[in-house]
Amino acid sequence: MNLPPRQRMARELRERCRQLPGGSRLDTVRKLMEEYTTSQRTVEQVLNELAADGLLVRRPGSGWYVRDNSAEKVRRYLLIFPAWPSPNYRELESEFRRQADGARFKVDTVNLNYDEQFFRNIRVESYDAVIVTPPAGPLLPHDLEIIFSWRIPAVLLREIGDLGLSMASGQAHSGGALAASRLISAGHRKLALLLTEPEADTSDARLRGFLDFARYSGAEVAVISSPPAPGGNTDGISYRAIDRHLKEHGLDFTALFLQSAAAALEVYKVFSDHGLRIPDDVSVIAHDNVTQAGYLNPPLTCIGSMSGYAGTVSGILAGLDRVLKREIPFFHLRDEPKLVERKSIRDLNTN
Repeated sequence: MNLPPRQRMARELRERCRQLPGGSRLDTVRKLMEEYTTSQRTVEQVLNELAADGLLVRRPGSGWYVRDNSAEKVRRYLLIFPAWPSPNYRELESEFRRQADGARFKVDTVNLNYDEQFFRNIRVESYDAVIVTPPAGPLLPHDLEIIFSWRIPAVLLREIGDLGLSMASGQAHSGGALAASRLISAGHRKLALLLTEPEADTSDARLRGFLDFARYSGAEVAVISSPPAPGGNTDGISYRAIDRHLKEHGLDFTALFLQSAAAALEVYKVFSDHGLRIPDDVSVIAHDNVTQAGYLNPPLTCIGSMSGYAGTVSGILAGLDRVLKREIPFFHLRDEPKLVERKSIRDLNTN
């Protein structure tokens, strides 16, 4: 596969760093500019990304060197995700593992169902830091008491006020509004919203952002709910919800917003089974730019993040590194939403 020059350079330099002995000097910026036929700014951006991933160090006046981790303690991080089949969690975990260098850090993952003992059941004694997606709703006082008792840094993958804890989150409300804006700018005024995720601050903020922008713009929004079946089985719930709506109301919308791209396969199938084509008959946009979205037919337009999974993980790791070195007590990482345009939206303004 022919990668764009910037991505090819990042991949090849990453591999070069892992093959060279620690302390080896990398080629100069000028040589890399010539090798990859690119600008100084692009080369320096890639080098800084590799430095954030712990592969390079910069020595002012001397150049870039492969980081020597031989004498460093191998850090262990614990990732804690709810027991919910979200592609976001899978891709975040994959990105953490991709960036995990055996000489730098290791990651373990646990999935827990939330109850009153959610945080109490977490064993953190053998870890250097915990990265956790909290349950929906506000953190209770006893939850916070347990988190602060861990005596190691904790990063919450959600923004929950000013608690003196590290947090990494996206602009969920803005993401929902961006999805509505894209559909309305393409001439859609009859919209639908498919609820697929359990209640949580982040998913609720997406819904509010979409509904607020759509209604302020004068668009109609039909809300289609797809509650899990008894026992928490989520297979087929999106298919059944859309199928039921089409049978009862017909196609009374021109565009559909998916709360999560995890529902995309079922949504594409149910429209196909009803003889409806995307985007000719109905447009679709989804939150979460997961990998499989680009392989659907047609490829699915999504709301992602400016930095992507790689940038988010790099930011968390860089923040944790500073916390563990006691340079800062905690950090807040907020990512802006980004429209990833593909082929699933029809522009009604051109008709």
